[in-house]
Amino acid sequence: MSDDQSIRTRITPELNVHLIKAETGESFMVPPNAVVSNVMELEDEFQKFYGSPDLHILVPPLPLKTLEYLGQHNNALGPCVDAMEANIDGTGFILECCGDTESLEDLDIEQKQVHERLMEFFDEPFPGQSFTTIRRQLRRDMEITGNGYLEVMRSPQDEIVFIRNVPSSTIRMVRLERPVPVQKAVSRGGKELTYTVMARERKFVQVIANRLTYFKERGASRDLHKVTGDWTEQGQRLASEERATELIHFTLMKDTHTPYGVPRWASQLPSVLGSRKAEEHNLEYFNSGGIPPLLMLVQGGQMAPHAVDALQEMFGGKTQHSHRAAVMEAHSTSGSIDSANNVRVTVERFGSERQNDSMFENYDTRCEERIRGAFRLPPLFVGKAGDYSYATAFASYTVAEAQVFQPERQEFDEIVNMAILPELGGKGFKFRSLPVMVKDAALQLQALEQAVSVKAVDRAQIITSLNEITNLSLKVDEEVSQEIAGDSDNAAPPGGPPAFGNSGKGPVPTDPPSPPSAEGVAKSMTSTGLVALVKEVSVLMKAGVRSVDQCNRLHELMQLVSILPSLDKQIFQQMLSAQTIIGTSEDPDGLADIAGCSLEIMAGGLNGDKETQN
Repeated sequence: MSDDQSIRTRITPELNVHLIKAETGESFMVPPNAVVSNVMELEDEFQKFYGSPDLHILVPPLPLKTLEYLGQHNNALGPCVDAMEANIDGTGFILECCGDTESLEDLDIEQKQVHERLMEFFDEPFPGQSFTTIRRQLRRDMEITGNGYLEVMRSPQDEIVFIRNVPSSTIRMVRLERPVPVQKAVSRGGKELTYTVMARERKFVQVIANRLTYFKERGASRDLHKVTGDWTEQGQRLASEERATELIHFTLMKDTHTPYGVPRWASQLPSVLGSRKAEEHNLEYFNSGGIPPLLMLVQGGQMAPHAVDALQEMFGGKTQHSHRAAVMEAHSTSGSIDSANNVRVTVERFGSERQNDSMFENYDTRCEERIRGAFRLPPLFVGKAGDYSYATAFASYTVAEAQVFQPERQEFDEIVNMAILPELGGKGFKFRSLPVMVKDAALQLQALEQAVSVKAVDRAQIITSLNEITNLSLKVDEEVSQEIAGDSDNAAPPGGPPAFGNSGKGPVPTDPPSPPSAEGVAKSMTSTGLVALVKEVSVLMKAGVRSVDQCNRLHELMQLVSILPSLDKQIFQQMLSAQTIIGTSEDPDGLADIAGCSLEIMAGGLNGDKETQN
């Protein structure tokens, strides 16, 4: 073994083997001819460095490697961590404008260039990785070990060029040293002021293959040597290849005795360990064949040796023939030659109630509930959606979003906006994580109808909203838009579809005008009339046509749909499919065609009924 290993071997002339502990220098003797393994036990890589008076490495409150093992092997912990990772850091982000600017379209050329540069950085902050991927890796470390680290790498000119995630199990914190004067800039009264404060700057250390590498906390005022771990004097610079990079330390819950963080499920460690033990116990029970289903008792006699061997082989725990019938031979061992005693063979069944299901099911269920309670997650987020309706599922999502996911996103956004964005030159912009949105197509169409009715949106905005709702890629036809805009003041015929072509302008005539043609009505139809048309047709399709009046009304609407412009007809079919068919996100174009064909078939089938009724 090498001197760097925790135990060194020295052979004395007496052929006695002495093992020497590297961290203490203590020697102990191994008897001659003893067999010593050359395999090193897997343990904390920092174990031999914790007691060093020169390094001052702090011991974490919980073994990080054990926490990672539990996160990989526990049946309840893994789904909870996956839910937190996906719903907090897997939703994406945007860069918003600060101040009076409401949208990116209102920015000047210089601000747009800054925005493009920031988006280029966050799209790939480290070669081959997006910021969302790095965030998800960071969140997994935080949820499993309670700690997470982002490494900030700078160019020789101290500009941030890369950001990446560092596995939390490989990082340890170093004890704080004496405070030093540090210049800190803050905004007060609309002005940026600089104050001198006494601060203790933190060092971190990583060990890989028994080699220590040092890091400093982000924003430290002095350079740190990455190999020796020594601070430089204030204002003194090291060569770029010797400087330690920076770490941003994230914690979930602060430990009471150390500066480390602990996972949110630390209080439920007995449940995590117990759940794993219950699963392993059931597995061992199944592998061994479980409790024997029966016990054979022979009274007043003895079984033949070959019968005993055959029964043991047949009813053994791992045999494949345990359910087949068995023939047993037994002979009497008492009585006389002329009159032998009777041999009685009885079979006692036991353990059948324990073979119906695995053991500790209730205990395992309670452990899962306790672990999930530590994350404050509803059962829906770990795949248990059997007893949920849409209303209960939406309520569960709303509570989890407000109480769990959103606060975690806001805390992360705050660190990015204060620690990373200003150094990237992002003044005037704000980083914001996007929430998980539950979309209801019917509710969105109703909101769009309300906006159209008060003329709060134009035609381009309507098309954009419909594309988002129905997952389409519609485009505005400028010629059709101008033509409809020119005829938008035409009034709707009395008794026609509600709001068809009625802009709400001008007085209502006292004398009823002559009814316009269907082509004129379709040509002058506004967005409000189109939404109303979809609503009325969907109601008739869902309720079913049972009267002559309903049949006549459906034919009138079908005549109106048939002469709509191509763009309006496509929008009508998409909106109709969203109202009448579930799952429009799977194939919106195909479902729209199905909705249109269904309407035509329905109207064609009713044509004969209409003539019969007449």
